[in-house]
Amino acid sequence: TTPPTPAFTKERGKIKDISGPGISDRYGINATDLGIPVRMSNGELLFIFGDSFKGTKVGDGEWRSPAGLISKTTNLEQGIVWDRAAGPDPQDAKQLLPYAHNNGTFSTVLPSDVICLPDGTLVMHVMVNQGLGNVLWTELHTSKDLGVSWQHTGIKFGGDWNSGMRQLWTMAYDPDDGFVYAMSTGFQRNKGLILHRIHWEQIVSPGTEGKWEPWGYAGGKWAWGNPATVIVPGKFGELYLRRLDKGYWTLTYFNAESYRIDCMVFDSPIANLYVAKAEQKTLVSGGAWGRESDTNVAQLYCGAPIPGSTPDRWHYVVSQWNTSTGWPYKSMQFVNSIPVPKNYKFVSPETPVVNNPDQDQEITPEQPKDTPVEVAPPAAPAPDPSQNYSGSGNVMDGILKAILRLFGLGK
Repeated sequence: TTPPTPAFTKERGKIKDISGPGISDRYGINATDLGIPVRMSNGELLFIFGDSFKGTKVGDGEWRSPAGLISKTTNLEQGIVWDRAAGPDPQDAKQLLPYAHNNGTFSTVLPSDVICLPDGTLVMHVMVNQGLGNVLWTELHTSKDLGVSWQHTGIKFGGDWNSGMRQLWTMAYDPDDGFVYAMSTGFQRNKGLILHRIHWEQIVSPGTEGKWEPWGYAGGKWAWGNPATVIVPGKFGELYLRRLDKGYWTLTYFNAESYRIDCMVFDSPIANLYVAKAEQKTLVSGGAWGRESDTNVAQLYCGAPIPGSTPDRWHYVVSQWNTSTGWPYKSMQFVNSIPVPKNYKFVSPETPVVNNPDQDQEITPEQPKDTPVEVAPPAAPAPDPSQNYSGSGNVMDGILKAILRLFGLGK
């Protein structure tokens, strides 16, 4: 008899483009990046994109950010297929937030992550930029109607908070304790990570900026409420914290030190990330134009995992931007595998349920501005720097300069 056809198309590498001509241009976004996915309460997937242009390259045509597309795809192996646009018009992916680009105060608003709370509310964290890499402040926005309309919560975090390490966020909800955990860094790709948490019922309540509880090292020990401390050093770009199951957390991120997308696996948001980083897996590396493959992508970034992924079939979004020509400027679906703890058996999560445990005590507010950020002593050796991509510094410097020129901040 004929053996059954494998359920997946390839072991690792590119599945397909998910934006660009013939794919997303019919929704009014053609040249775009990011594509941060979240599973909404109705089971559909919402992808949030960054700077998006109606034309064929960066800067060409109407400029929108953030924008969103929705997919009903259930079999990731077949690749993401779009069903409609997010926002009020399902045929046109309008900018989700009401503002004008280059308005004299700021140039663009970029998403860094989006989550779905137990009550179905979508929460999107965005960075308000005056030129990329210059974050004036960040905000939280919500949608209670599956991404059709978005409301500003009024919650804002200064770009200089925590020594500039509260700019680029990733968030994940833990149903075991009811907290939303946020790892963050600067938006310059030259800083490590810090960690905060807040109960999900407080995250969008007005005036809760100072109720995020920092995780820090003081008096010889780590504890909640200590001043925020760097949980792992490095040069982090886009980052995505995800909880797959009890005791199984992942951080997929752009590793600016080594010009690649890596994934750490650990058992808790407060796990020792020095160890996790030393044991991380590279999903795809940066490479040169004209020499791309399933393991090398020129001018890559992002790395957002797609809901429905499992450790052996880790689907994620890779963005690519040719900063010399403005195209390609697109998002792609890739697949690989990630580390699995010994004797661990993954169980696919069921539909999320409301988990609202009572809090034992009031969260200790932190100082809302310029809270000291210390670097904890290493608990384990950091990865060997000799393994880094030798050209990453020059490549990333070139990308940053090109980005700054795009927004009129460089020469």
